[in-house]
Amino acid sequence: MQKIALILMVLVLFFGCSSKDDTLLFKEAQKKSALFNNLGQTKEIRVLRDERIFGLVSLTYLYEKGKVDYDKNDNERFIVGIYHQEGDPQKWSLKLDNIAPKEITTLMLDSEYLSSIPIVNSWTKYYLVVFEHTKSKKINLLYEDGALGVHKVVFSKKFLYEESGKVY
Repeated sequence: MQKIALILMVLVLFFGCSSKDDTLLFKEAQKKSALFNNLGQTKEIRVLRDERIFGLVSLTYLYEKGKVDYDKNDNERFIVGIYHQEGDPQKWSLKLDNIAPKEITTLMLDSEYLSSIPIVNSWTKYYLVVFEHTKSKKINLLYEDGALGVHKVVFSKKFLYEESGKVY
């Protein structure tokens, strides 16, 4: 009798906690997929002082990998998040292959652009940086900041297996 009651409780627990509508689960997964795609296109610059993070810069390349048409004249767009421990970042620059951006826009925390990146916090300042289109398959960014220094970050328009020729 106790075994039957235990089995019934376990069955009620499993069936009561399962999703009755798988389409709801798939819809949520599709909403989140853009976040995971952009996670692969995000690079960080961490600046340490006395073994603590003094500054952090996150660069998210808004480009859909796998598109073969590298010659399409879309602008190269990046979301740049800058955190300084000492306060507001004022003087910084970002160059794509030694070319200055054509537009820099400050983003508010409720911006639609920020909904497409995985982690957003209130102590970081976010910017949308737009460059002229480049036909190059590799994107070389140079971030310069008086407090955080000079850092080079490389993005690719190709998947890793396309560059190496290896299938993993």
